[in-house]
Amino acid sequence: MKRTLLLIMLFSTVGNLYCQEVSWYNTDSLLEVLSKKEKINQILIAAETIFNDAKIDTGNISLNAFKVAYLEKQMIDKRRIHIRHRRRYKNKKIISVVDYTKLGNKLRFATIDLKHHKLLFDTLISQGSGRTGHKNDKFHFPVFFSNMENTEVSSLGLILAKRARQTDNPCHLCKYAITNPHKDVIILEGLEKGINNNVKRRDIVIHTTGSYDLSSDDAKEELGITDTNYHVVLTECKCYHTGDDGNVKGISAYLSACGLADNHGFPGQSNGCLVLPEDHHIEIIKTIKRRSLIFIYSNVINDGYDYFRDSPIIRKTLKYANR
Repeated sequence: MKRTLLLIMLFSTVGNLYCQEVSWYNTDSLLEVLSKKEKINQILIAAETIFNDAKIDTGNISLNAFKVAYLEKQMIDKRRIHIRHRRRYKNKKIISVVDYTKLGNKLRFATIDLKHHKLLFDTLISQGSGRTGHKNDKFHFPVFFSNMENTEVSSLGLILAKRARQTDNPCHLCKYAITNPHKDVIILEGLEKGINNNVKRRDIVIHTTGSYDLSSDDAKEELGITDTNYHVVLTECKCYHTGDDGNVKGISAYLSACGLADNHGFPGQSNGCLVLPEDHHIEIIKTIKRRSLIFIYSNVINDGYDYFRDSPIIRKTLKYANR
C-alpha cells in the first residue's frame, strides 16, 4: 500500500530545488525534502520539540503524523499559504491528531495544547468500516479512505471542528444523531478539496455511542431526543431507535465499556464518523468544538485516493518551499 517517493529534481545555478515531476511520497520522503528548506525545517524542529515536551506516546501518535499536522497548521497560521475557509478557523492554540497508521486499540486520537506543549487528551477513536470490496478490518489499521458519498470510510487531511452544543449528560447516541438534530455532536467541515470537502455532505461528525439508560423523559429532553423508541439495553450492549422505515432498530454501543469488552479493547467501526469513547467524550467535545483543527493522518494509497499526492495544502507547501 505504501508508495516510495520518486522525485526528478532540477537545480538552478544557485542551488534552488524545483520539482519537475512528483510521483509521490511516503511521509519520510516528504519531510526529508521539506527539511532541506530552512524556513520549513524550523517548523519541523518546533514540532518535534512540542511532541517531546508533551510526552506523546509514539505507540499512539507517530512523530511524523504530528509533524505533518503542525506543519500544515503553521503554514496556514503564518499565512504562508492560503486556504479558502481560513476565516472559519478560530482556535489556534490547539490541534487534534488522528493517526490511522495505528491500531484501533491504541490511543490514536490526541488533542495537544501547542502554547503550553501539553497533551490534553489521548483516547481511542473509531475508523470507517467501508463497503463490500473496500472493507476495513476493525482489528487492523484502515487501508481504505475516501471523499466520496456512500463509501462508509473515513477521510484524511485537515478538518475543522465547526460547532456543537453538548449537554452534561454522559449518555447518547446511536444513529439517531445522524438523521435528527442532536446536541452532543460536533459538525465537521473539510478544508481540502478532493480530499475531505464532502465530510459535511456525508454526515461525518464526532459523536459517541449509547450505553446509559435513556428511557426517562428527562434524559431524552436534555439531549433533545424526540424518538419515543430511543432507549438503551445494557444487557445487549445496544441502543435502539426508529429507523427510516418506521421499525425499531438496534445498533451496537461499540464505544461503551461493554462494546469495547466485546471487541477485546478495539472500538467497532463507524460509517466514517470519528466516534469517541463514552467515558470522557464530553470534555473532548467542549475543548475542540470552537473551530479548532483536526488532522487525520495515514500514508496508505488506495484506488486513486492518495493524500500526499492530492492534498492542496501539501501542494501549496511544496510550492512555497521551492520559491
